[in-house]
Amino acid sequence: MKKTLLLVSLLLSGINLQAQKIDFNMTGRSVAEVNTEGYFSWQVTKQESERMEVFPLFVTAEATRNADVVRSQWSKNDLKGKNLKLTGDAIVSYLTDDQGETPNPTEKSMGIKFTISGLSAGEHTIHAYHNGVNGYKNLAPIDIYVNGVKVSEGIKQSENAQSETEAAATHTKIMVSAGSDANIEYVSNPVDGQEYGSTLVYVNALTIE
Repeated sequence: MKKTLLLVSLLLSGINLQAQKIDFNMTGRSVAEVNTEGYFSWQVTKQESERMEVFPLFVTAEATRNADVVRSQWSKNDLKGKNLKLTGDAIVSYLTDDQGETPNPTEKSMGIKFTISGLSAGEHTIHAYHNGVNGYKNLAPIDIYVNGVKVSEGIKQSENAQSETEAAATHTKIMVSAGSDANIEYVSNPVDGQEYGSTLVYVNALTIE
C-alpha cells in the first residue's frame, strides 16, 4: 500500500512539472483541423467567461476592461493555407453592441484575464502568442498585469504573421503562493492621439510552466 501511494505521489509530481499547453481554436471546426499537436484544444464560445480543465489545472478566461465577451476568431487563409494552427486562430475579447454583435473596437481598451487554479507554489512562466487574425493593421499595443499589478507595457501585437517565428510572443514570470490562484491579464492600451485599426487583444496560445 505504501509503495502504491508513493508511486501515485511521484506521478502527480511529474504531472505538475510538465508544461500545460493550450491552443485557442476556432469554434465549429474539428479539433484535427485547427489544433496543434501536443496542445490542449480550447474552442471558446461567445460569453463573458469560460472555465476549462487543463489537467491538473483549471483555467478561466474572462473578458475585462471595456470588453464584455470573449470568443474565438481565425484567419482561415492563414490557418488552412499556411497550416498556422497555433497562431492562425485566437481567443479575442469584444464589447457587444445593442444587437449583441461584436464590432471591431478602435478606441476603447479591451482585456482578457486568465485565472489559473492548481499551480504548485513557487515561480512559473506564462508564454503567450499575440497575433492578430482578423486582417486589421496597426493594432493597439498591450500591457500585462499579474495579480492586478502591471509588469509589462507597450507590447506590439503582430498582424497576421505568416509564420510562428514572426508572431508576437510574451514570456511572463509569476509567483504563486500555496493554495492560491494566479491571474494574468492582457490589456490593449491605446495611446491618446493615435489612430488604430483595432484595439482588440489576441491570445493564440498559452503555455504554463
